Amino acid sequence: MDMILVVGSMLCAVFLLPFAMVRGYRWYRDRKLMKKMSPEVKKKLLANIGDTSISEGTLRLVRMYIIRQHLLAAAVFEIVFIIALAVCGWDIAFVYVTAGMLLGVTASAVLRLLPLSRRKKLKKVMGFICRKGRYGATVMYYDMKSLKYRMFTAGTVYEKGDNIRLGSFINLVAAEYRWGTHIIRLLIF
Repeated sequence: MDMILVVGSMLCAVFLLPFAMVRGYRWYRDRKLMKKMSPEVKKKLLANIGDTSISEGTLRLVRMYIIRQHLLAAAVFEIVFIIALAVCGWDIAFVYVTAGMLLGVTASAVLRLLPLSRRKKLKKVMGFICRKGRYGATVMYYDMKSLKYRMFTAGTVYEKGDNIRLGSFINLVAAEYRWGTHIIRLLIF
């Protein structure tokens, strides 16, 4: 029993500690960046709080994007896994790992599509692109529920780089919950 606790705590430290360090570093960078934002940007974000609804066409595009993104991710994972197994040798583990990966991608897609089904809670929020990297962009927006400015980092692996310009304003699809606003996606079609 003691051995299980020791091994379990070591595995948690090995896998959770790097994740916590990356999240903490991102939180620190976001706070530092938020302090540097100009008052004009903050005023414009605050002025565009209006409860704008989202059209059915926009929701359809968001749904199709999420499905396409997960299908591409599943295809990439499967191709890499098949190549690795072809090099290392085929085994029954192939079936289990493939089924697990497909189940994981399906569950992820369902969890990302679920907030879109609650149409009454959806709204459009204005954001400001304050950091752009090779694989992601950080957007600052004003959360009306918690009455504070927040940061949201979105992956942009499947996006066209021309649509994401540093220092520009952008619309976000958001879901309203009791504890605050949850950003679902950047509207950069």
